Amino acid sequence: HGVSAFVFNAGFGEDAPVGRPREQFSHWIAQMLPDDEYTGWLLSEKLLEEALKLKKRGPDGKVHAVAFGGSRASQASILRIRGFERSVQEQKELFEQNILYAEWSRDRVQKMVPPLIKKYPDISVFWSASDLMAQGILDSAKAQGWLPGKDFVTGGVDWVEALGQLSAFC
Repeated sequence: HGVSAFVFNAGFGEDAPVGRPREQFSHWIAQMLPDDEYTGWLLSEKLLEEALKLKKRGPDGKVHAVAFGGSRASQASILRIRGFERSVQEQKELFEQNILYAEWSRDRVQKMVPPLIKKYPDISVFWSASDLMAQGILDSAKAQGWLPGKDFVTGGVDWVEALGQLSAFC
């Protein structure tokens, strides 16, 4: 229809069949995307740092982490998880217990946390691809008697106002 488009924050990956801006679609001006892989890596590094400050190591001497991705098809989720995995590979003190996908749902994460706490009692890091899911982690873990900043740390990526400055180190 001749409407110019500038895609912001959630665009197309390099392998997408749409090509690059203006290659196939003349009105697609550009896209501006965050570095989601770096963001996932940075969140992991910060959560590890906080867990180490709390001396939250498992019997093996490592910090145990569970990661929650958005969806398996979301480019942002894929890249953020890739950043988490890179951090696990680089940091010998960080141990990945599991990566789960919660479809960006706070409610779904809330249901997934209690069985994880039972299965992996040494978890001290709950990494999340979004702030909304991190809020679900907080709610669920607290309901299980776990205290944020004492028993575990969590954080996510996004702009959820309710989490504000605390989102990375709750």
